[in-house]
Amino acid sequence: MKYLKDKLALFFNIIKQSCYNYRVAVASVVAATVFETICCILNAMTPYGESSVRSFLRYESDVLRFLILFILAVMFTESILSYEKKERRIKIIRILCFVFAAVISAVFVAVQEATGSVSNIISAWAVRYYIICILLLVLGIIYFSHKKSGIGFIEYMMHVAVNFCVTTAIYIILCIGVSLILLILDLLFFDGFSLMLQCCYILLTGLYYVPGCIAALSNMDSNIDDEITRVLTTKVLTSMTVCAMGIVYAYLLKILVTWQMPSNEIFGIVSGLFCIGMFIWVIDYYYRDDTKYALFLQRLPYGMIPMIPVQAYSMCVRIYNYGMTTGRYMGMLLVVFEIFMLLICRFRRDKIENVILVLCICVVVAGCVPGVNMFSVSNRWQRSMLVSVYDKIASGQEITQNEYDRMEGAYKYLRWKPEMKDIVEKYDIYAEDFVQMLSISDLDTTNLTSLNSHYIHCCQLVGELDVDDYSRFDMINQDPLYEDSHYKTEAGESAVDFSAFRFYRRSDAEEKIFEVDISDFADKCFTYKEEHPDAAQEEVSDAMRPYQQIVIDDETVLYLNHFEVGYDDGVKDGEEYFKWTTVNISGMLLSR
Repeated sequence: MKYLKDKLALFFNIIKQSCYNYRVAVASVVAATVFETICCILNAMTPYGESSVRSFLRYESDVLRFLILFILAVMFTESILSYEKKERRIKIIRILCFVFAAVISAVFVAVQEATGSVSNIISAWAVRYYIICILLLVLGIIYFSHKKSGIGFIEYMMHVAVNFCVTTAIYIILCIGVSLILLILDLLFFDGFSLMLQCCYILLTGLYYVPGCIAALSNMDSNIDDEITRVLTTKVLTSMTVCAMGIVYAYLLKILVTWQMPSNEIFGIVSGLFCIGMFIWVIDYYYRDDTKYALFLQRLPYGMIPMIPVQAYSMCVRIYNYGMTTGRYMGMLLVVFEIFMLLICRFRRDKIENVILVLCICVVVAGCVPGVNMFSVSNRWQRSMLVSVYDKIASGQEITQNEYDRMEGAYKYLRWKPEMKDIVEKYDIYAEDFVQMLSISDLDTTNLTSLNSHYIHCCQLVGELDVDDYSRFDMINQDPLYEDSHYKTEAGESAVDFSAFRFYRRSDAEEKIFEVDISDFADKCFTYKEEHPDAAQEEVSDAMRPYQQIVIDDETVLYLNHFEVGYDDGVKDGEEYFKWTTVNISGMLLSR
């Protein structure tokens, strides 16, 4: 019992120390946890009709994005400007950095919120640089936390790895225990307690796991020299890595014998094996000794060298055939990084922490440097492929199937890039006149398909109704015809006419059909969804609620309560295509 008590005391002292070293960051994590818990409760308990609360919940993701970037920026500041430095100048600089972090985080989120409803260049840049800032901050936190620790980089990473494992193991045990307790409580006393369970998970994550992970960066008191850790690392993990390398070498031997093209998976497998293998080897180096097995482990990284040309060959062939993409750009950058990692491990092993600085440079080059970043290089390459083949077809020349596949791949890649909108509209390979041009070439165009799925769902549009001036109240449903799958599939675009939409009263035994013009409401729904493509059901419902009243005549008013439509449109096998997938509309009819 005393042993357990001492261990718990040591554990809480570590958490306390981390709160001291990262006090503002931990406080921000607690604030984020409380905010998310409140949002969870409000989301579960607030009716759809409470528009003010729903409007507040719409900004939940924005607040969380702000807090994530702010917390990382604060941790970065606290990693550099330690609280042990009591000088007034340091305190002022630290506070200014906190304010700057809050302003920058707010600007990123505000730009995303203001422009996120429209797929434009500014929105894409805001998201891009938001992610780049997060990556740079994480790398910077690790680098400066290591510098502050005063120990070697390999030993520091050993401490961090052990701390993360211990924190994660305790977190999993706590989640299992909490789930068991709440499940018993639910079965014995309540009927459904999922809300409390979800809130408990949020609280465990925000009040324990995240602070524990923060503590992992600064706790250098973990026991990394015990026999269990040594055996797990040098025996178990290393043996599994050697087995994985053996399998990859067997595959390489196979493709050399059969002279076949390496599969798409080989690059990801080798890259992942390299990252994991190098990390394990770095840890093995900490436990090095003069045994033959230890000497073998020290030479293990050089077994990765033959795999690098295979990665480069596999990636270059795909770039030649299908052009550069952001994924392939990062793949080639990863090959360069692997070469650098091997060189630094061979010649400057004592400066292995510089690998973090190299990663920062790679992130900046790949994401920010004009002209050579992965976005501009990929866009130029794909645009060139699209334009060259498109112009060749437009001039009446025949093209090969490979050229057609390249053009189609380039178009599909560029169509989701806001900055390429004008190019995609000008060189639309799905336009009817261009599809006719393809007929002069003997091509397989069965894959000439570009379908877009649209789905609009808003419900619970009606809250309290004043029915004093009305003598009759009816719940109404749509004509059963709209629910027939054959009708939705074959009838076509004109089949659902919102200017004369067909309803019937549920109380009417004969199901007499009457028509209502709901086209204005439908147009507003379609317009809002087009301008806000990422809007959730609650957001669409809140936006459409003011328009759900439809005056039929002086004696009758229709209140739409549920509006759900879905359809697919575009080009299929070279021909225009449209299909209704969902039509589900109902409401309330009031008559005087």
